[in-house]
Amino acid sequence: MAEEKKPLSRSEREAQIKDKAGLVICVLAALLAINTLMGGSNSSKILNNTIDANNTWSFYQAKSIKQTLAEMAYDDAMRAGDKKKAEALAAKIDRYDNEPKEGKKDLMAKGFSGVPEYQLDIYEWWLLTEKRSDPDLIAVVEQLGEKADGFSAELKIVDIPDGIDWEIQDSDGMERVVEKHRSWY
Repeated sequence: MAEEKKPLSRSEREAQIKDKAGLVICVLAALLAINTLMGGSNSSKILNNTIDANNTWSFYQAKSIKQTLAEMAYDDAMRAGDKKKAEALAAKIDRYDNEPKEGKKDLMAKGFSGVPEYQLDIYEWWLLTEKRSDPDLIAVVEQLGEKADGFSAELKIVDIPDGIDWEIQDSDGMERVVEKHRSWY
């Protein structure tokens, strides 16, 4: 004859529940500790990547400023007829763009390498805004014609007379090329 199990007393049931609860709490605490450790590591990586990106873009902007100053000096040298100085400055200007690892082109590629995919549209827009007068871009748009247009976009090539200081004005997504004027407001 098999012995019948006696029902557990209330204090015995409470002890079993407390044992199981203690085990569950230990497992959850271990998982939270692992999560915190990994999260701290990711925070450090994100912070380091942000610092690297800021340093890269600061270096890029410094190169851009130096290149702009060299371009201005080049223009002055050409006006003064100093061909030797103009040639040296032209080489310097080219170096700012094309120097391996430290030229603007390589710095820009390095700066974009850590950019999340969802932010690339913003950077592409900025690049296109900055490079509207790029001869290669103009040639591609002319060659593609209407195929260059995107959804809700109609690209046009506009001839701007030499010596005109121009800008792109945006009003509710509609852009137009206008001559820059002074304004105080």
